[in-house]
Amino acid sequence: MWGKRALWSRLGVTAKILIVFLALSIASLIITGSIALITISGVGDYALESGISLGNRAVNDSTAALENDAEEYLLRMATDQAAISNALFERVEAETSIMAAFASTLMNETTSLPTKPKPSHSQYEQPEDIYACSSYVLAPDVTVEQVGEELNRSSKMDTIFIPTYASDSHVTWVYIGTESGILRVYPWCTGIDPSFDPRTRAWYTKARETGAICWSEPMVDAGGGGLMVTCSKPVYSLNNDWLWVVSADVTIETINQDIINTQIGELGYAILLDDHGCVIARPGLSAGDKKWDESFETENLSLSENAELRAIAKNMTAGDTGIARCRFADGEKYIAYAPIRCMNWSVGVVMPVEEIVAPALATKSKIIAATEDTSEHVNRQLSAIKKIFLGIFIALFLGVSGLSFLLSRIITNPVMSLKEGSEAIGKGDLEYTVDVKTGDEFEELANSFNKMASDLKEHIEELRLTTAEKERMEKELEIAKGIQESFLPDSVPEILGIDLAALNLPCLLYTSDAADEEDSVDLGGRRII
Repeated sequence: MWGKRALWSRLGVTAKILIVFLALSIASLIITGSIALITISGVGDYALESGISLGNRAVNDSTAALENDAEEYLLRMATDQAAISNALFERVEAETSIMAAFASTLMNETTSLPTKPKPSHSQYEQPEDIYACSSYVLAPDVTVEQVGEELNRSSKMDTIFIPTYASDSHVTWVYIGTESGILRVYPWCTGIDPSFDPRTRAWYTKARETGAICWSEPMVDAGGGGLMVTCSKPVYSLNNDWLWVVSADVTIETINQDIINTQIGELGYAILLDDHGCVIARPGLSAGDKKWDESFETENLSLSENAELRAIAKNMTAGDTGIARCRFADGEKYIAYAPIRCMNWSVGVVMPVEEIVAPALATKSKIIAATEDTSEHVNRQLSAIKKIFLGIFIALFLGVSGLSFLLSRIITNPVMSLKEGSEAIGKGDLEYTVDVKTGDEFEELANSFNKMASDLKEHIEELRLTTAEKERMEKELEIAKGIQESFLPDSVPEILGIDLAALNLPCLLYTSDAADEEDSVDLGGRRII
């Protein structure tokens, strides 16, 4: 503390003024610059935070809007697709019913038929045009002779098979199976295994058991058509000695591509569920390496380990219409569903949630990228502003330093002039004049200083004259004293009986504070007694 005071006390006025001005100026610049930088940084941060907040809000709002629109759209699509599918499947059912009515007419004709069957093509007898007739296959241990009349009569089904097949591109095969072991298929085909027996197939047994039109579960086609479902209807003769099951096949591929072809975006697809919750059709569903005589088991959503999926499957098998979200291993998905009334099946439209909100996520990515660009731009601007402030600070510092030095010189120059004048006068140069023309107190002080020097010069001159006069008088008195003393004897005369003493006091010039005012004469501060 004392060291700082001693150091400060040793500094000159110029240095002190310069330090004070610099300290005040630098402090002002630092405070002003800091406030400006903090304000600018705060504005930049607020702008970035506001941009991010607005971007997130926009993304959230757009995501919610997209999800709401998507739910409405998917539900409407499922409903529309169910209606379209229902119409297509009803058409197949109607065609099957028409073929069954025609078969019933053939079965119950009263016209006698020849014993020898009408020429008909087996699968081993390829006609010139495979679309001109059907082919037949007999079950094992069944001969033409045993079923000749029925085989001959069934050949007339070509009359209805040909136009039915031609009118509906969704149908792969149309055929009948008989209780006697005949399979008649249109169009003509080959490759059916000799061990094939239509009476053991699910489409035949289900129609025979229900006694009404029905649909089978997916099964592998014996004719090499892949995985398919079959619409079947039984037909009985009036005397119940014949039983025919009229059927139409629709492949799963056809269902996927032509009936429930609802590809949505890149990942959306449709599924078809039967009344037990089994998946009838979906993208990628195929027979694989299954053969016609092997049972094909499809996925049953009602037995799924996913509780959410089980609940959706329950609603679908119940014939409900709705939409729900379900979590899968590969992400959350929407499932919109609606019933196909004619067959108690249900169409489901599956759409990943992430694909629905993909536009919002893309917007979010753009907002994030734009925010990052803005952040970089703001940071660059702040950096540039900081550099500008630093440059301004350095320039102002140099300018303030120069102005402070100049101001300190302006303030201290008169003081230095006074100092030089005092030193000159101290050395005896009473002619020295302090020249200060500032028009302020310093000029008045310089004038007073010059007047003091002039008065001092006058006083010294008077003192010099007085001293010279005193010395002259003292010299004269000294001379007078000598003269007086020369007039006196050297010793006191001796007189018998008398002691004489004499004192000679010549007139002296001396100074005495104790001199009697009445006996003295003032002579320039000294008294003559």
